[in-house]
Amino acid sequence: MDFKDILKQDNVDVFLNTKEFADTHNLNGIVCNAIVQQVVINDDLTTSDTEYTYGTYGFGAVINVNKSDLRRVPKFGTVWEVDGKLGEIINVSDDEDILTITWRANDI
Repeated sequence: MDFKDILKQDNVDVFLNTKEFADTHNLNGIVCNAIVQQVVINDDLTTSDTEYTYGTYGFGAVINVNKSDLRRVPKFGTVWEVDGKLGEIINVSDDEDILTITWRANDI
C-alpha cells in the first residue's frame, strides 16, 4: 500500500467518519456521510442588471463528500438538492476522490 492509498483510506476512516467530522446528509437524493459547512452569502443574488429584486440574498454550503458515494460528479450550474433545499452548484474540485462542492441557494 503506497501513500496515496493510505490517504484515500484516511479520507473515509477519519474525515468522513460520523464519529469524527461528518454527518449523514441527503445530497441530491443520496443519503451519505459528508461534511456540510453552512455559509451566508451577503451579496445580492439578483441576476438581472435591469431588474432589481429587493431582499433576494442567499445561503450556501461547502460540501466534502467521497466521490464514490455519488452517482455522478455534479457540474457547474446544475440544480442540486442538499438536505431538502434546492440550490445551484457553483464549483466542484476533486482531491484524491474527495469532492469539495460549493453550493448556493436564494433566500427570500
